[in-house]
This record gives sequence, structure tokens and C-alpha cells, in this order.
Amino acid sequence: DRQSLDYLKSDDNFVPLELVQQSNMEELKLQEIKEKIVNLAKRQNTISDHTQISVNARIVSDQDANGNKIMNYKIDFAYEVEKGFSAQEDFAPGKYKAGESGAAQSMLAIVKTAFENDFAQYVKPGKKLRVRITGMADALPINGKIAYDGCYGDFVNEPVYKNNDLSNITVTQAEGITQNEQLAFLRATGVKEYIGENIPSFGKMNTDYQHNIEVTSGKGGEFRRITVEFTFIDAF
Repeated sequence: DRQSLDYLKSDDNFVPLELVQQSNMEELKLQEIKEKIVNLAKRQNTISDHTQISVNARIVSDQDANGNKIMNYKIDFAYEVEKGFSAQEDFAPGKYKAGESGAAQSMLAIVKTAFENDFAQYVKPGKKLRVRITGMADALPINGKIAYDGCYGDFVNEPVYKNNDLSNITVTQAEGITQNEQLAFLRATGVKEYIGENIPSFGKMNTDYQHNIEVTSGKGGEFRRITVEFTFIDAF
């Protein structure tokens, strides 16, 4: 039986069909960008088939500060490296710079290419953008202290989310790195630095960076990685 679909429009999570179709088409473009960069990275021996990079684009219904319904656009980037290959293709123990991880470099190259081309339409001066960066570390104990060269500056009681709970963290060149939480934080900070240097157009947006750090109970390189989520507020 035919029924009116008006009730769907009152659903808080309802996304118009035309936007769903647009998102699906753009996800295909994102996948194409990923495949080109991954293939190039493999030819350059930056990563291998043991690294899997994932990208995802979707539209999410939300409400603004006045309670009005808006549509946000979320684009996620993440990767995983098979056990036993992380030290070669991702962060080795004690490493935190994005340039020291082939997997991180490849993922961020996809981010840069996407927002310089097909997804540049969402980068609009003054519009709100939330960038959630998650840095991860494993549970391998740090014996003594790992030197921190201060490449990102010193941080004292810097606001962060630890496993999604608001907290703070301190990392200074003088004190070095003594906790895995600090490694996870610096890995996330490296992503922010990369974005600032390579996608300057984000600097014209009302951008809010959120650092989330996670320390797993497992030990091993497969637990040292980063993810990044871009949420363009009221994108449509």
C-alpha cells in the first residue's frame, strides 16, 4: 500500500534523498583518491599490502544552538597495519612524528589531495569545522625517558580527551616523554601540524581541533596509529 512519507521528514535523523545520493557519489571519488595514493605509496615502498587505509563520507542530521535542524558532513580517515609490520610501515616504538610512519604519511596525503580538489567545496571561510584527531599508543612500558625535541612546542596542562573523557596532558622538551599517553598525544599533534602546513584554507574556517588519546591494553605496533575525523557543521 502506498503511504505518505511525510512522517520521515519529521524524523530527527532523516537525511533528504538528494543529499544521500550526493554523499554516495562523493564517497566514490574519495575511494578513487585513496586508491591512486595507496598505489603510488606502494610503488615508492612507503607502505605495502599489509597496510589498509579506510575512508568514509556521510551526512549526519544535527541541531544548531537554536534547535534548528542542520546537516553536517563527516569525512573519516583511518588505517590499520597488520601485526608484525607496524615497525616498518607505521610508528616504531617511541616514535611520534607523522613523517616517521609510512601509513600516516599515506593517509595524510589522501586528506591533502581530497581537500585540494573534489572536497574543496566544503572549505568555506567562516564556516564551522570540527577536526577530531585520535592518537593511539600501546601498553609497552617506557623504560626511563624518550627524548622530545620540542618540534611541536611545549604543552602544559593541554586539554585533551582521554578515551573520550575530558582531561589534560603535559609534554615538555625538558621533561621528555615518560608515558604512553604523551606519545599518543604527540602523534595526534603531528596530524594537526600537518593539516596547518598543508591545507592552509582550513585556517580561514572557524576550526575547532579536538585531540583524543587512547592507550590500549595490548602491546605491539598494530596499536600505534592515528585517525582523523572532519565534521563540516551545517555544510548544506
